[in-house]
Amino acid sequence: MKRSLSYASFLRRSLAILPFLLPCSSKTYASMAIAKYQIENIKNAALRGDYNAEYLLGNLYSKGNVEGIPKDFHLALHWYQEATKNHDGYAAQMIGLLYYNGDGVPIDIAKAAYWYQKAAQEGNANAARELATLYINGEGIPKNPERSVYWYEQAAKLGDSESCRRLGMLYWTGEDISSNKKEALHWLEKAANIGNWSASMSLASFYHDGDAVPVDNKKEAYWLKKSAEQGGAPTQAIIATHYYYGSYLFPVDKKKAIYWYEQAAKNYHGYAAQRLGVIYYNGDGIKPDKEKGFYWLKRAAELGDAEAQRIMGLSYQKVDSIEDREKGEFWLKNAAVQGDEEAKKWVSHLYKNKDPQITESHLSALADLRKKAESGDKEAQYLLALEYYKAAHLPQDYIQSAYWFQKAADQGDIKAKVNLGALYYQGKGVTQDPKQAATLFQQAADQNDPTGQLFMGILYEEGEAISKDTKKALNLYKQAADQNNANAELILGSLYYEGKIVPPNFKKSTDFYRKAARSGNIRAQCNLADAYLNGIGVKKDVEAAIYWLQQAAKSDDIKAEINLGKIYADPKNQEIFALDTAKDWFKKAADQGSEDAKNYLASLTPVETPNGTPSKTESLPQTTEDNQAKPES
Repeated sequence: MKRSLSYASFLRRSLAILPFLLPCSSKTYASMAIAKYQIENIKNAALRGDYNAEYLLGNLYSKGNVEGIPKDFHLALHWYQEATKNHDGYAAQMIGLLYYNGDGVPIDIAKAAYWYQKAAQEGNANAARELATLYINGEGIPKNPERSVYWYEQAAKLGDSESCRRLGMLYWTGEDISSNKKEALHWLEKAANIGNWSASMSLASFYHDGDAVPVDNKKEAYWLKKSAEQGGAPTQAIIATHYYYGSYLFPVDKKKAIYWYEQAAKNYHGYAAQRLGVIYYNGDGIKPDKEKGFYWLKRAAELGDAEAQRIMGLSYQKVDSIEDREKGEFWLKNAAVQGDEEAKKWVSHLYKNKDPQITESHLSALADLRKKAESGDKEAQYLLALEYYKAAHLPQDYIQSAYWFQKAADQGDIKAKVNLGALYYQGKGVTQDPKQAATLFQQAADQNDPTGQLFMGILYEEGEAISKDTKKALNLYKQAADQNNANAELILGSLYYEGKIVPPNFKKSTDFYRKAARSGNIRAQCNLADAYLNGIGVKKDVEAAIYWLQQAAKSDDIKAEINLGKIYADPKNQEIFALDTAKDWFKKAADQGSEDAKNYLASLTPVETPNGTPSKTESLPQTTEDNQAKPES
């Protein structure tokens, strides 16, 4: 994975070298003059051998485009090396980053490790953590868990909360070192108490699962709230959902739900922004505010929430202007790519009814996008790769898609790494190489990307391209689920239902299905409905089953429509028995080509009751579907 250069100490050092005050009436002119004056002083100080200035000059060349300073990694490397002659740990770390990322030099992980170690020996906590990570992954250097623990401990002594967390997880999982739950809790609590929200979230999860520690709802609530207060967007969204629906941890409190959804949304959490938008727009627990609702729905769409993208797309499609219809088409296509069934229908309709004015506008926009991509804009490179992959406005070209994903990935774009990994896995546009896919997924997972964690979990579970390790798979699924990845939650629900790589636990299974269902995952909605219908892991509740099946049926899910038909056609469900409603649901599924639905529909013959009124149906025929459907992944 490509690390970002840190400039945290830049200001401190520049102030130490350049204490002056330049009076000027124009703030803009003053800031430009100050910048130029600072840079000249930095250059002069560096030439005199001031190691602080050498480090700063290295940073300026790494960043580039600062008052006439070009981006030049070769010069950056030169000045960092000069600074290290005075034992500058920050400069040594930056050299490690250059070798790790291949900026101005060939990628050389072994050299990166060498410079990280020199930096760590000078007391640089970030370098110690990076070195520990290389040792634990065996990346560029032989895998050595003991050395990894040593360097994590050195970073932890310097106050690095992330190293404390990683130590805790190493001891907890027992993947590469002997499992020690007591030591794990020590490090996780230490990380949590110095502000690491991810550690707090893990502690909440442990006290919820009761894995090696007793189930403790009070401690779960405490750590969940602490994580949210520490700025963890996933936990802010989780705690908001608890307050919104009410749970065993927190009572229904719409005001608190709105507060935490807003905190998570401001922290770039797409689902939270979408929920906030819907709440404001509909006035759920708050005074309706269409403008705020629209703002947050747009923000959620920009953050990748498929439901928000569909809502925005349909909203813009209602407007007459070409510009707005283009926006509508853009958002609907993005939602469709993510699997939103209703958006797919709209996109299909738009393809059949192309607007020539919009087509011309798209070509112009694509030309601008290509120009940006060719100039090195990583976001443009990522978007251009998607355009070639989706074939919405360009001929489908997986080779070009892989090329631009690679360009963006080389600049550290995590989404590009995940998508490029998927292309390597499928062999689209590149020679099929599951090992390279695993490398890219692992890099994304190391940067705490939930999709990377999900894909690595699948590879570890299947033993594909890497050695099979179900313990690692389970932990990766949990890490992704902790960040509200609905597919990971669905998989965990299925694993706990089937007892495949964990002991069966229907309550945990249902909990994970519920989380995924609330995020709009259709399979989870169906599986949760099955749990309520059959009383598996929850109290039997036919109305709750109907609710979740209806949510899935909104996307025209055939399984959901058939199961709804079964429920309404079952005379045992006396309070809701409705033959006409059952027919409607079977017909919806039959219209989509389901032979089972057609058979059910044909079998619905009313049976006369003693008073002559039709009240029930004959037994439904046996079909290829199980009447008590097993959960699907």
